[in-house]
Amino acid sequence: MSSVQSLATKLPLYLAGQNDLICYLPGGIYWGSSGRVVSTDAEWVDARDLEICIRLHQRTECGVYSLTYDIRSSFDTGLLFYKPHKWINRVYDFAKTKGYTKVHLVGFSGGGSVASSQFLYYPDPIVRNLIIISGKTAHKPKAAHVNAAFYSDQITIPTLLIYGRTDGLRPDANEWIKNNLRAKLIEYEGGHDFQPMLKLVEDSIVQQIAPEVTPPPSAGRKIKLQITINGIPVTVRLTEGEKQTITADVVATIEE
Repeated sequence: MSSVQSLATKLPLYLAGQNDLICYLPGGIYWGSSGRVVSTDAEWVDARDLEICIRLHQRTECGVYSLTYDIRSSFDTGLLFYKPHKWINRVYDFAKTKGYTKVHLVGFSGGGSVASSQFLYYPDPIVRNLIIISGKTAHKPKAAHVNAAFYSDQITIPTLLIYGRTDGLRPDANEWIKNNLRAKLIEYEGGHDFQPMLKLVEDSIVQQIAPEVTPPPSAGRKIKLQITINGIPVTVRLTEGEKQTITADVVATIEE
């Protein structure tokens, strides 16, 4: 992993794979109707983005492609509001050139906003899953890049929404599901940044795009649970996240 990290510190990133192509779009920063997204020679927005790409590549053996994106827009006389410029063909063309027949779009924060809006306006059959992590998608119905939730009924491919329970953008997922009941929502304990829950996010994405992949053995913390049943102490040792059912026979008596 260290050799990959030393090379893949700037965009675009490509990790060649044997199966499908995962396109991961990192977060960006907006100022009004324009904005700054990671420039083509910039460092990663956060080491978290690189880590999730490497993990998904290792777990699924899919190719992983991460690139900068365009947040320009132009007024559309048919829609009567601003429509995002089409840049997603860079992803579609890259996938087809590399021989991939299936693409899974994954976007975090601003990346989730543009992934959803690009696919809404410029869909392609090569895309098989749309995964939005804490994306702003329900700002206003006519707001370019951040309005896909209002029209999510038009997105028919499997869609997974991953949001922190205390994230200020969590209500956007409600708007999406209100308009598209087929979408699946997974919540994690926390806010906008999924770094503390990266393992859960990783597992959720893998389950969505490659459910046949067996989860790796848990490396969580060990927990010792001391329980007393009918005055008899019972010690249970678990790995964090593991569940175990304890059965006890209970005899009821009537006290005079």
